[in-house]
Amino acid sequence: MANLLSLEEFRREMGFHPWHFWGLANATVPVNSACDDTVKQYSWQNSDAVGRDDIIKAIGEAEQKLHDYLGYWPSPKFGSKQLRYPKYLDTRLRYYGYTDADTRWISVPTGENYLQAIGVEARTLLATCNVTYSDPDGDGLNELFTFTVTTTKTDVSKLAFYFAAADRLDGEAVDDKYRIQPVNVVISGGVATVKGSRWLLVRPILYEGATVGDINPATAGNFVTTVEAYTRVTDPQGITIADCQVRLEWETMPYPLYRFSGSNSSTSSLVDGGNPSTDYNPLNLENNSDPAAVGMAVGRAGIRDSRLGSIIPAEAVWDAGAQVWVSIEWSREMAPDTITVRYQAGIPLDAKGHMTSEMRTLVARMASAELARPICACDTANRELYRWQFDLGRIGGADDERYSISQRDLENPYGTRRGHVWSWKYVKQKQVAEAFLA
Repeated sequence: MANLLSLEEFRREMGFHPWHFWGLANATVPVNSACDDTVKQYSWQNSDAVGRDDIIKAIGEAEQKLHDYLGYWPSPKFGSKQLRYPKYLDTRLRYYGYTDADTRWISVPTGENYLQAIGVEARTLLATCNVTYSDPDGDGLNELFTFTVTTTKTDVSKLAFYFAAADRLDGEAVDDKYRIQPVNVVISGGVATVKGSRWLLVRPILYEGATVGDINPATAGNFVTTVEAYTRVTDPQGITIADCQVRLEWETMPYPLYRFSGSNSSTSSLVDGGNPSTDYNPLNLENNSDPAAVGMAVGRAGIRDSRLGSIIPAEAVWDAGAQVWVSIEWSREMAPDTITVRYQAGIPLDAKGHMTSEMRTLVARMASAELARPICACDTANRELYRWQFDLGRIGGADDERYSISQRDLENPYGTRRGHVWSWKYVKQKQVAEAFLA
């Protein structure tokens, strides 16, 4: 799964030189310190320091650890999860309809707080856009890129921008590895004007060599000339078990159940034409006594509580004639054993479509603590990174610094580096946790 905090946002939080972080240097932006250097893509390209690829992995580890204890992602993230369908406390009993004890739909907790939408991630190509570069501060380097794209969207968070196919390595498909962010987007009159930092648009192939030297920021050919613009939204309209909001799943039985005999008659005019199908009539399997078989059905779900991540799933089919979804009653059969839900969940983005400032700081400091080595060759090259990597649990020698820190802070589940301790204190204040009454 893709990271939520971009490399550029991490760089800004840690205060790295923008050109040098992205491997760029020349006489105008020279590396003028003996212990500084341009950052490479991989650690094996510079034996004394980690590379951007290591930072990407550290960000991913930080986001996962924060999610595990916060109970939510630092910004919206697409995902899927298999969940047990609710059962009575008496395990011999099962639901025989969608109605709960309060006469409403049965609720299922997803374990994903701040649930934003139910459905699969959907990208749609809008256009391949020509990029122009400019030098707004007049220092002799083109720092700014700009392009425009026509769109019907009015929410900047629904747009995403990627390296064009010609610049992606080995013909790889578009994905978040090639996403260009952060960018500033202004939509007016059906046209999105997109601006960002030029160092984000270095041709990816230039980072891949066995021996990568400094890339000259004044050479136009080192930067891409086109990018691809996409809409990136949650699609709630999937009508198959592969792309529906919720997939309901049944195990087979160890004995024949002859009452499971075909689809509900009310589905005769719907998408499957009334014919039994594993998509819409899950228990009409070719071999319903095979212990390896699984019955599946298309389902829909509403969000009952976004902050606590509870949903109300049910089997449903799409009535193509009436252009509506219709729930399918399984009261003559039985409740599913599990469901698989596709969703987008996490703290909402800010008005510019970016991760909030508070979350950017949290993830960046935690990721810094997760890095095993400095990014540059020595600690003085970047004090902010060193600050959050410092191990507060170490016992120094006679002339070393000494610290007063509580043992409780050092015993947190993340680690003893300053970034770990700071993040754990934040998590304890902001986590969303389940509570139980005995």
